[in-house]
Amino acid sequence: MASPNTCRYQCPECGGKFRWLMAEPAPLFCPLCSAYVGEDEPAEFEPKAPLIAKRGNQVPDAVFRQMEQGSIDRADQAHAMAGGDRADYNNLHITNLKDNLREGEIAAVTPPPNPVQRFMQQHSSAPVGIQSAASAQGYVALAHAGVYPHAGARAAGRIQEAHAGIARSVQALGEQGRG
Repeated sequence: MASPNTCRYQCPECGGKFRWLMAEPAPLFCPLCSAYVGEDEPAEFEPKAPLIAKRGNQVPDAVFRQMEQGSIDRADQAHAMAGGDRADYNNLHITNLKDNLREGEIAAVTPPPNPVQRFMQQHSSAPVGIQSAASAQGYVALAHAGVYPHAGARAAGRIQEAHAGIARSVQALGEQGRG
């Protein structure tokens, strides 16, 4: 068993490991191969990598980095389309995905509930809108069923199509004004 007053050295020449008393000055020669191991000047600190990358670690990490970069690109595109201050679009960035997940878990970190969400969670049977008997859950269920299922998503699609047509005509008029 090693004495608590010793420290381990490794020879850079032979790779052998040996113990040396801490009370004595550092060794100048390796006791195993007699190679010079003393340091003329103090060595410069070189940090070592905490983890050796493996193929299994690189793939999920690359997916997360691509998702983060994609969110930054989409924020840049939104800024280019809508204008304004660039800082207003920073909330579109994904910067803190959870990467230690199991299948079926959500990687995005959800923000804490806002005051409206907290009220709705505490008063799940509270009246919503004009109809006092309808609850928030009832309205949510009706959004995906009934006479007009997913009406909001379809309306958004129609608005985007109309916007694309209007954008082309505005661009054509702009090009016409230049000539």
